[in-house]
Parts: sequence; C-alpha cells; structure tokens
Amino acid sequence: VYCYGGTNHWLAHAWTVNGFAPLLRELLYQPVYVGMSAGSMIFSRAHAAMVVAFDDQEEVAMLRLEAVGPALPLFEWGVMAHLGASFLPHQTDEWAAASAARLGSPVSFIDDGSALLVRDAADAPEVVSDGHWLRFGEGGELVDSQ
Repeated sequence: VYCYGGTNHWLAHAWTVNGFAPLLRELLYQPVYVGMSAGSMIFSRAHAAMVVAFDDQEEVAMLRLEAVGPALPLFEWGVMAHLGASFLPHQTDEWAAASAARLGSPVSFIDDGSALLVRDAADAPEVVSDGHWLRFGEGGELVDSQ
C-alpha cells in the first residue's frame, strides 16, 4: 500500500469515514505500507493533539472537520514530515522544538531525505536517513537527531 501526501487531517478523516481504515489494519499484517508526507502522519494516537501543538486549527476549520483523529491509531508517537523544506519555510528546528514542547507525546520531525521504519507498533521507529531529523520525547526534550 502506498499513500502520498496532502492534508493529514483530511486523509485520516476520509479513511475513517469511508471504511478504509479498518480494512487497512487487516492488510498491514503482511504487506508493506509506504506513506509519504500526510500518508506517514495519520497513524498516531496523538493526531488530535497535533492540531493544537502544530497550530493546524485553520486547516481543520477550512476542511470543515468536526473532529480530527488518526485513520488508524497504531502508534503513541507522532511524525511531522518536511522538516526544513523550502516550500514550508516555517518548519525549522526551532519550530519543531516549540511544537514538540506543546504536544506531550514523543514526536519525530523528518526532512524529505529521511524515513521511519516501523517493525513493531509498540517500539519507537527506526530512522533511515542521509538527511536531517529530530526526535523529541514526551516532555518535549530532544532525545536524538542527525
């Protein structure tokens, strides 16, 4: 299964309301899932909290979503894609640190040259990267980076 980007809030909402999320849970036990951009961000139990932590209220309002949550709540940690991307100039290391401090859950910020490998949903993801990434703990402290 390959899922590209867009808005993570809409993608999680769409997968939930159209019934794809429960089907995906069954499919993920054998095949490989590759998510890019929003497609990598929709499995965190912290998805709703990320709206406030990442100041996404305007996007949620624009999409007219009454509720926001993960498509499939697989992980306790969150991920934010496109760290340092030129098309999202506000997504700096400083922005990541401030957002992580507000979240209250572990979160990884990855650039477009990085990926997360998840072998077990109960474990922290493994970062595969030639690029730049940051991992923050539950209290917003920086725990690892490259």
